[in-house]
Amino acid sequence: MSALGALIHYLELTQKQNIPLINNFELVDKKNYMQIDHFSIKSLELLEKNDGQKDGSLLSVIDKTKTASGSRLIKDFLKAPLIDKNEIKRRHQLVDNLIRHSLATERIINFLSQLSDVERALSRISANINNPRDLLILKKLRDKCA
Repeated sequence: MSALGALIHYLELTQKQNIPLINNFELVDKKNYMQIDHFSIKSLELLEKNDGQKDGSLLSVIDKTKTASGSRLIKDFLKAPLIDKNEIKRRHQLVDNLIRHSLATERIINFLSQLSDVERALSRISANINNPRDLLILKKLRDKCA
């Protein structure tokens, strides 16, 4: 937590705008995830090949996501894979449910693919660096959920 406080203090000193109030922190228990250093990620060609090309990397082969946030999530999964057996089983059960309920999965895919990058829009709004387009993204999400 002291590192987080130091980071916020650094941001306040270096940024020319107010840092938004941050009051919700989620501590990630690293013991459930494999810690892979930068050199291993590079040599295993998880995110890009050794020549810097993304095409041909493991990520390029398995990333069949339909949204920008989904693509970021699968990238995070590759950089820090689960090692907790129960969490791996839980994730497998979720994937199995998506496969077995293909009609519902198609509806979810269709819904999500029609939305802009809500995650990024929310990040910009919370940092108070948003533009009108971000608010339109949220309006579109609200309208689709109604």
